[in-house]
Amino acid sequence: MVIEVAKRLRKHPEWDVERAAQEAENVSRSVKMCFVPETLEFLRAGGRVSNGAALAGSLLKIHPRIEIRDGYLQAAKKHRGTMMKIVPKLVKDYIEEQQLAKDEIYLIWSPGLEEKMRKAAEEAAYESGVKKVTWVRIGGVITCHGGPGAFGIAGFSDN
Repeated sequence: MVIEVAKRLRKHPEWDVERAAQEAENVSRSVKMCFVPETLEFLRAGGRVSNGAALAGSLLKIHPRIEIRDGYLQAAKKHRGTMMKIVPKLVKDYIEEQQLAKDEIYLIWSPGLEEKMRKAAEEAAYESGVKKVTWVRIGGVITCHGGPGAFGIAGFSDN
């Protein structure tokens, strides 16, 4: 978001502080982001998932899609299967569902995400019409919830 606002400010040096603040708010409302953890263990340890739900989710290979909505982490959908199957599908589905602008999207990863999954995610993005993919290593907040091998996608909504 900060980079996008900086690009717009560079493009419009005539904007005053009020106009720049308004544009920053517009950009923040258009940001869409989600991630899928490799394991439910970190969500369980953080108290966001019960022991029983973590065990059942692990046995059934369920990976919740966590979205950031209005500044809060919320489980939005459950994906079932291996991360290798989930990651490219998530990229395609999220781009379409959220109507993300295709000039650039951000693919988010934590250490432990296999290289073949990164390649599959990038291919899915380009197949969806994305022009530029920027990889971002996740920070502390998502890492403490998603743990190693977590994957996410972020972009700006066209609407």
